[in-house]
Amino acid sequence: MDILSIVGSVASLWGAWYAWNQAKKSELAASLSEKIKSQLVHHRDIENISKLEPLSKTSITKMRKYAVQSIKELSGLSPQVDADYVQEYINEVYALSDFFPDNKSENLYRKVNSLIQNFVNTNQDQERKRLGNEIHNELVAFSLVFNKIRKTYQNKTE
Repeated sequence: MDILSIVGSVASLWGAWYAWNQAKKSELAASLSEKIKSQLVHHRDIENISKLEPLSKTSITKMRKYAVQSIKELSGLSPQVDADYVQEYINEVYALSDFFPDNKSENLYRKVNSLIQNFVNTNQDQERKRLGNEIHNELVAFSLVFNKIRKTYQNKTE
């Protein structure tokens, strides 16, 4: 009977050790799974943010000509086409507003959308130049916010 008790105790201890070992393995697997999930979400966020970069550059370039060229050089430009690029950009920024702090994207959308409407509807070159310059300045100012956010997400990956 004593031998049976000893064998039972050893088997019980081995069973407890085995269960503890399996629980540790399960905990490590769950931790790894959570880490991978977090990385996938982070990469998706980087992908969404990265979509804005070419739109930002194109929009700034489109409005730069109204900021730096003389009024005489504005003839032959296509304000409607240029405004379409800017509108697409601010729409995308607004759609991704969760990424930007302090309502920065909402403020950009509100300001630039109003300016674009006036920009497209005016027939006066002097006014179009002024509005184009204002739009350009708003886009450049927002590009600082955008670049900080983009760099923050990229640094989390490294």
